[in-house]
Amino acid sequence: MEIKVKKIAVFLLLISSIIIGNNGNVYAASATTTYGTGKYTRSVKRISWWMSYDNGGGWYEYQINNAIKNWENPGWSNPLHFVESDSNAGTMMDVYTKDESFWGYDGNFYAETFFYNANGQDIYLPISENYVFTRIYINDTAMHNFSANKMRGVIAHEIGHTLGLQHNNNNVNSLMCVSDRRKVETVQKTDNDAVVKFYK
Repeated sequence: MEIKVKKIAVFLLLISSIIIGNNGNVYAASATTTYGTGKYTRSVKRISWWMSYDNGGGWYEYQINNAIKNWENPGWSNPLHFVESDSNAGTMMDVYTKDESFWGYDGNFYAETFFYNANGQDIYLPISENYVFTRIYINDTAMHNFSANKMRGVIAHEIGHTLGLQHNNNNVNSLMCVSDRRKVETVQKTDNDAVVKFYK
């Protein structure tokens, strides 16, 4: 009887250590989900992308490529393949660098993603229609002095948004959790599973 009670106690301790964060807060390990039913109109097996070198955009080039590679090869199978383009004519994902004056206020975010239909009009959240292309805007004022790991994580997070994934703030072990709360800076299985399910 005593041995069984000890086993139960160890099991409960193990479970609590999985769901309780370092700061003592309890988080449910929820699955990553999408903004809605809208997704890329073209195949994600060939996502054409382009980056602007204006406003110091070249500072982020290496980590943009690293973030893309992380989505292509996260450790689990998915249909994603990205192809860089020399121009933004007809691309599916474009990346721009701006300072916080672009937003007209002191932004409390590191980057932002916008979605557009075939007429170039914004598609607002939640997304109920398919989109033709997306734009990621990096807030250089906030991100310029980030570590390489943090920088890549923010960009990979935004790429997740371009794929239709929404924030997963109930899971600090998801890339799609907001930056100041998450404990990871790379694509996790819950994020990859959401993409695979959405684009099957």
